[in-house]
Amino acid sequence: MAFALALGACGDSDTTPDTPLADTSPVDTANANEVLDDASAGEAHDVGADDAADTSAGDASDVGAGDASDVGAETDADTSDPAATARALTAEGEALFFRAMAGELTLRKTAIDKLAAGLALDPEQARGQLVYGMALLSAVAEDGDLFSALKAGPALEKAMQLAPEDRRIPGWLGTIKVGTARALNQPEALDEAIAFMIAATDAYPEFNSVSLAIALSHLPLDTIYPQMAIDRLMATADCAANLDVCKNTAKVPHNNEGALMLFGDVYARIGDAENARHFYTLALTSPDAATWKYATHAQAVLDDLDHRIDLYLDADPSNDPLFFAEGRVACVACHAP
Repeated sequence: MAFALALGACGDSDTTPDTPLADTSPVDTANANEVLDDASAGEAHDVGADDAADTSAGDASDVGAGDASDVGAETDADTSDPAATARALTAEGEALFFRAMAGELTLRKTAIDKLAAGLALDPEQARGQLVYGMALLSAVAEDGDLFSALKAGPALEKAMQLAPEDRRIPGWLGTIKVGTARALNQPEALDEAIAFMIAATDAYPEFNSVSLAIALSHLPLDTIYPQMAIDRLMATADCAANLDVCKNTAKVPHNNEGALMLFGDVYARIGDAENARHFYTLALTSPDAATWKYATHAQAVLDDLDHRIDLYLDADPSNDPLFFAEGRVACVACHAP
């Protein structure tokens, strides 16, 4: 079972769509160990990533951060102005987080601490809550910090309340809702979470189809959802040719390669070796694959395809392999240079 952490394989976009999605109540995250059994963290099969890289997929995706160049210094805002201090702290935390996303993993904890400190002073910072939630999700997936998911959900809920025009947020939040309901074996909550995920994708298919694909592909094969994941992804297959949000950029240099691996993964999940091999091969032969740090790991997925499919199709869901851009490379697979 996989607690999907889709950080956005479909892009680096500072543009937020303008149609709000109705808010929903937070999911129950009372039992961290149960909820995060699926968090692709400690137990995740190691795809060979070294410990100096981070990004999204798949998710992951750049949440539109500004330049992350000059970071790590102590906050020099006037401490007599709490609002200014709060903004300075969250700005520093955001810059550190995106450096971590590009490979400096040792900065992530400091980034999370800075963001938390800034939000403690001023919790009404929409962008701060969003980046805080994403930083926590990356810690769950790549560092094995299971308890971070307890904070990630509420942070994204708050971000969605403060910035209802940003239709990316429900997609990320939907992965937490689906994963939580599955891990806690709550059928009614799972139905609600799936409906939330589908609504988020309807509102912004070019972006949130990635989150939906990762979240729903892991549901049982006798349901409609693994095939829905494929259908939703294929409906956005021309995204990279038409929208900047889906292209390789300076912030997400291997967005396209990560997305193509996800296409392969969703086909492998249903046992379609031909299409899985096709998309994995596209990822490995793309123009930017020559500079892709994770090409070797992607090749290992392709080389192991028949065995992966056997595990997906057997009667034991606990042995299902993680998708390429889950676990230790959930972020770095796309964001690391």
